[in-house]
Amino acid sequence: MEKGISPWGYLGGFVGGFVLILLAAYAGCVYFYGPNLMHDPEAQKKIESMTPFAMMFQFLLFIFFRNRIDNIPDYHDEDDDNNPPSDGGKKDLSYFR
Repeated sequence: MEKGISPWGYLGGFVGGFVLILLAAYAGCVYFYGPNLMHDPEAQKKIESMTPFAMMFQFLLFIFFRNRIDNIPDYHDEDDDNNPPSDGGKKDLSYFR
């Protein structure tokens, strides 16, 4: 909100990316270990091998969105740019001449 933009697009993108990473990790587990992975008694050990990759991609997703937000220029009010700098209380009276 400080930069004058809505956070909902970035929040939705982050949550959507988070869910996609979880689904991709699940698909990777099924691809590498077979569709009967959940019926395997050693399934937890097999799934633990994919957990660091999913966490790494989620961290990189966070860094990506953080950099996108940091690179947005700051919001400036247009009225603030039009005000002339003050000269210590002296007024420019040259237009009376």
